[in-house]
Amino acid sequence: MLLGFVAVLFAVIYRIGPGGSKSGLKPSSAELRIEQAIPAGARIISSSLNGDQLALTLDAGGATRVVILNINTGKVLRNITLGVTP
Repeated sequence: MLLGFVAVLFAVIYRIGPGGSKSGLKPSSAELRIEQAIPAGARIISSSLNGDQLALTLDAGGATRVVILNINTGKVLRNITLGVTP
């Protein structure tokens, strides 16, 4: 058990230490504009960044949608519409 705790502690220190950022975001001074990722009239509820993927949760006219984008290429990777189970 002690060995497991020490392993987790080292993993946390490794992640937050110098150079610990594992972001897939490539450095750039250029602005990236992603067209047609958000439908007109939609409202962003939340966002989450994981490496080079940005997930946007949207309220689009009462429907909840998730759009996953690659922030290095600007491509929409996936559009997900969440339904309600009766």
